[in-house]
Amino acid sequence: SNINGTVALNQGDTRTLTATVTVGTGSGVSAGNLANCEVHFTSDNDAISVTPASAKVTASTVGNYTTYKVEATVKAEKVGGATLTAQVWYQGKDVMKPSTSATATKTIGFRVSGAATISVTLPTAQQVLSLEAGGTSATLQPKVTGYSGTAQPKLLYLYDTKDNNLYVRPNASTTSATVEPYKACDATKIYICIADYNAGLTYAKIEQTNPSASIEGSYAVCTVSIKNKGMAVTSIEVMNNESVKYNGKDSRLQTLLDNGTMVFGLQDSNYNHDKNGTNIKNSNLIFTELTLTARIKAPDTLLNSETDRKNAYSRIEWTSSAPTVAKVSETNSDKDSATAKIKAVAPGTATITAKVDGNVTATYAVTVYQGRAFRVTEEPSIGETVGKMTDTELKAMFEKESAKVEIQTSIYADEVMIYELPVKTAEVVNGTNGGKKFKYTLNGLKPATKEFFYNREDPNGTGVTTDRQVTFSDISFSEQPANAAYKITDTIADLAMTASVSTGKIKSVVWYMNSDQTTGGVDKAIQTDKITDKPTNYRSVLSNLKQYITGTGTYVFYCRVTTDDGKYAETRKAIITITGENHINIVFNPTTVKAGGTFTITGTPQEYVSGKLTNVTGKTYTITWTSSDENIVKLSSKTSTNSSPSITATAKAGGQVTIKAETTIGAKKYAAEVKFTVTVPEADTVSVTLGENETYVQLDGSKLAAAVKTAAKTTPSTFTFESPANGTLYTSSAMSGTVSTTTKYSASEVSKMVYRPTRTTGTHTIRYAAYDGSAQIATGTINVMTSASTVEYHISANEKQQMVVSDFQRVYGSGLSTVTFGTNSDNRGALYKGSTTSSGKVGSEAYSVSTGSNLLKNVCFIAGSTTSKYTVTIPFTANGSSGQMNGQLVVYVNDTHTLNSTGASFRSMGIANELTPDNATGSTYITIDRIVGGKLYSSYTSIKNCTALTSKDFGSTKFYFSGSGSLDNLYILPLADSKSVEVSYTIDGSTKGTLSFKVNQQTASSQFTDVSGSYKWAANSVDFMYMNDIIKGNNTKNPKLFGPGAKMTRAMLVTVLYRAAGEPTVTGITNKFTDNKQGQYYYNAVLWASNMGIVNGATATTFDPNGNVTREQIAAILYRYEGSPTVTGSLSGYPDQAQVSSFAVTAMQWAVGTGIITGVTSGGRTTLSAKGNATRAQVAVMLHRFLTF
Repeated sequence: SNINGTVALNQGDTRTLTATVTVGTGSGVSAGNLANCEVHFTSDNDAISVTPASAKVTASTVGNYTTYKVEATVKAEKVGGATLTAQVWYQGKDVMKPSTSATATKTIGFRVSGAATISVTLPTAQQVLSLEAGGTSATLQPKVTGYSGTAQPKLLYLYDTKDNNLYVRPNASTTSATVEPYKACDATKIYICIADYNAGLTYAKIEQTNPSASIEGSYAVCTVSIKNKGMAVTSIEVMNNESVKYNGKDSRLQTLLDNGTMVFGLQDSNYNHDKNGTNIKNSNLIFTELTLTARIKAPDTLLNSETDRKNAYSRIEWTSSAPTVAKVSETNSDKDSATAKIKAVAPGTATITAKVDGNVTATYAVTVYQGRAFRVTEEPSIGETVGKMTDTELKAMFEKESAKVEIQTSIYADEVMIYELPVKTAEVVNGTNGGKKFKYTLNGLKPATKEFFYNREDPNGTGVTTDRQVTFSDISFSEQPANAAYKITDTIADLAMTASVSTGKIKSVVWYMNSDQTTGGVDKAIQTDKITDKPTNYRSVLSNLKQYITGTGTYVFYCRVTTDDGKYAETRKAIITITGENHINIVFNPTTVKAGGTFTITGTPQEYVSGKLTNVTGKTYTITWTSSDENIVKLSSKTSTNSSPSITATAKAGGQVTIKAETTIGAKKYAAEVKFTVTVPEADTVSVTLGENETYVQLDGSKLAAAVKTAAKTTPSTFTFESPANGTLYTSSAMSGTVSTTTKYSASEVSKMVYRPTRTTGTHTIRYAAYDGSAQIATGTINVMTSASTVEYHISANEKQQMVVSDFQRVYGSGLSTVTFGTNSDNRGALYKGSTTSSGKVGSEAYSVSTGSNLLKNVCFIAGSTTSKYTVTIPFTANGSSGQMNGQLVVYVNDTHTLNSTGASFRSMGIANELTPDNATGSTYITIDRIVGGKLYSSYTSIKNCTALTSKDFGSTKFYFSGSGSLDNLYILPLADSKSVEVSYTIDGSTKGTLSFKVNQQTASSQFTDVSGSYKWAANSVDFMYMNDIIKGNNTKNPKLFGPGAKMTRAMLVTVLYRAAGEPTVTGITNKFTDNKQGQYYYNAVLWASNMGIVNGATATTFDPNGNVTREQIAAILYRYEGSPTVTGSLSGYPDQAQVSSFAVTAMQWAVGTGIITGVTSGGRTTLSAKGNATRAQVAVMLHRFLTF
């Protein structure tokens, strides 16, 4: 059906070609020589291949009129165009000869575009199958997406057929298949891949540890295990049996996990170096991977044999309830157990389930902690001087203290947060001059926030020693104040201390207190004893404590004793807790919440029994709850009961509220109020890059809004900005007004803002806050990266980018020696030591620019299979003769699609998959708002057969992410001379974005060998015209020659225009030119063009087909072809404008105004060259512009 036409294929596609040989009456063909006939297939270009190259015509019967068919397979090998010829050959006297009959030869053209993004997926429920030998079969229903055309690619099912354990029976009419279990076997894999891409591939040829190395294109995997009939497991258990070294001793890991000494989690990705700039070691207290073991507890008697046990263990399936928190990365089994490696992904909780034989399960709960490497900024201390104590007393006193620590909240050292951590363990060690120091560890486990703090200086938790030491005075205490708790109505006991000195006399005794309620958190002297006789033994009492109590809360009291020789000592600090008369214990879970999060509040009435707070039990009550500001914390319910003591609350915005609880039980009233602080989450950093020659960069409000919505689960309405330290933030690119730090700006207003730095090196940060109405819901950072400190690469999915040494030398300057890379938390792509993932990931080692085993030039960033757009930023440290400097490697993946001049379909580039929101439904739609540098078509076969979107479609026509109105149906075509194309869009009427396409600027034609060098400017246009079957080569002996410098004749030009018009019928048109001979290639074209008034004859009766065409004549012809539109252009800028013929002035003005003609430049002078004969290359460019403008 495509004889003498063009077939469009994607790279990798195959088609069956059927050559029909018809034998007619009187043909002289006998049964004997017909059997010796062959059909030969030849291609003029390696863009396609055909197999077999020839095939014999096999005759079963021979009649007066008989039809025979010969089939071959055509495969699209690479992008380009090709013509395939099918020709009948017959047996001559000695050799096979081609038939010279015109009817025995046919041709078909092929146009090959880039490979379609074909994806093969399998439903989750079908990825692991457990079957019974001789039992019910299972059905596999793989899904194939991303292909072009209507013919769905055929699938190939590859599996181990050696022992005939199972049989996979593909469905002839669909891509599904039936798995039939025959014999028991351990877990085995079925690989489902695209048949055309994997012809000749067998299961035995697949590299099992790395199937991607053997299988071409996308594939899916099904793991099947088959048990003997009646064999079943009745009970299993899952445990962690790992042993580890801790403090030099063999220990059970599970015990250390249970007591919080070690955790399962993630290392700190923000902090990478210690104070000396050296790469820090990861903490051995954090296990990023656990190995779980499943064992059969009560096997059936049929599992007594080793073979059956091995089979049973192979059937165990492992799953995670939250793969985004902890995922199953690897599984194994043998005759004794099944194991699974669990990899930490993100902070949170997950349940790992081992399942066998349908419903026999065992679980293991994991909590993933985020590691936080801290620096101690204020070590724990009991003071510089204390009374004489034993080491045991010192240890007990020190273990009540806390330390202040600092962690980095980003990769930048100046972005930190301070925390207070209590002492976990302490050991008294000898100091100097009789003093004592403490070797200690801090309790860094925070279950509520899933964080684990570890000391940068002590990442393995062996303990660090205090810098300061405690010295003993001659003062000792035989009585000290003690901690106590009271109701506010209780009588509060006195505090007392008794001190004695071995040398000197007691000169002064002063009592101090500290409370947030009365002293603002600072120590305040409240009682000074009058001492007149300077005793060596003294007892002091602090009485009437109620005078210092102003309400419920915590109060701290202690006493300082000073001798006459200037020595002093302090008692322990007594903590006095004051509560209401009848109390409600309020518990928040978790204890810290970010805006957008939810938490529970539990209230338990308490009363004093024998001096202790005791929960009220056996009573019926209802607690009434209030929040002082529901814009910050909104309560789901205002009441809770004894049977349902908790309510749920939502953190709406950052800030502090007071939560009150009240109830009455009998005649007693119970009440409490607690302050609760909602922190605002930190949105993911949004990065923008200041170009090498740019002075400012524009912000993108939609990116900020998306980052905030991900963090706070709420779309922000406005933003405020802090003043950047090293530049100015303006409200628009006019830079006439600066951004106010107090004004709230909408996302659309943010998109108009520009940042202009005062320096063009390093990384600039702009801090912002996001709001929902009046409530703050998040904070965030915009990183403005400059090219001076950034090494930047752009690649696509599954591609690799080798590090270029000169790029790092550009950042550092001369004298660069080594580069050390920081950590990368994005698992969609990573740095590797070599060009394959098997080379291993880059670690903390330094990479040399010249010598050594670790060379920078060998390092590669390898992107994963994710096709959506994302950016990976990896910090690095460069060292050399100029010292150390920091920079960043930024890899943009899938951010820019590449187009050839012939364009591409959205389906072939996976645009719909890239833009589909995570929460998309069948009604989620997208509108195209604007396109710059190109055109979009709702249907496109070629430029001769297409339907373009119009201004009415922009902003109104809805396209969906699947179905008949799919976005994938659009075709994008760059304008001639365009270097890039941008498509602006809106999803569901609110989320805006931009697609960027880079247009490949060819330096040589992919079709013709003579369009390069001095004719490279025409390469894009020549290939566009050829691929659209408008202009072909001009050499019948060598189809690879285009003749770019050859003059364009009148016959050539009208033929080209006739093809561009779709070769309309010329039936009924009278030929008025004697030199337009029937049978010539231009015959129909001349009839059509003269009839349409596009061209005139050279005379009334002649056309002059071989006459040359000037540039102004072409302009006139195209102007008439377009319908003589209104002219807006001018020729005033060209020095030879006066030489334009009068008949062509208007046409030349139009051609210049539309960009079809841009002039000829020679010797630095650009002229119209109106009367110059046009070359074939020039005409290709002009027509390319004309057809796409």
